[in-house]
Amino acid sequence: MLKGKKGKIGRLFPYSDVRKRVFEVLLEGEKELRELKDRLKVTSPELLPYLRDLEKADLVYRNEKGNYELTTKGEVIAKHFLVFAKNIEFFDREEEFWDEHELSGLPEEFKLRLHEIGEYKILRSTKTDIFKPHGEFISNIMKSKWIRGVSPIFYHDYPKTFVLLAQKGIDISIIVTEDVFEVIEK
Repeated sequence: MLKGKKGKIGRLFPYSDVRKRVFEVLLEGEKELRELKDRLKVTSPELLPYLRDLEKADLVYRNEKGNYELTTKGEVIAKHFLVFAKNIEFFDREEEFWDEHELSGLPEEFKLRLHEIGEYKILRSTKTDIFKPHGEFISNIMKSKWIRGVSPIFYHDYPKTFVLLAQKGIDISIIVTEDVFEVIEK
């Protein structure tokens, strides 16, 4: 979860972290107020205004046992809101990197699921180690049980590495650009 300063997208679409976490917890099922407070690590005075706002919007209600629960509308909104929030956090985390990289070549269904990558680390080449990202990539895929990837680049070690992995029975599926495909084909 993104903590502290929000990036340019997060500032454009501000949302309450408490509200986001209420949705996450209530998607698991009904909860007593005490459990919501404990899970969210907030006090009643901090939590109740959010719950009242969600109740007024018909997204949350108190059931016959007095527990908080998402309405059907609330469940739909919560699921989509959480994906939206994850996408904002994903792109805000390394905004300079994403601003410098073209995503239009990715299949639409892949672009819509980028947030599923989860925690990631951007490796950058340096003047003294321009192949650092490639070496790290090779090291990581050699430990893989299966490989799914997209690559707009060709690196001379990739074909022999993938052939070696395929010979070991590793399931491999890679999407490459037309330019990379032509180089591989040759």
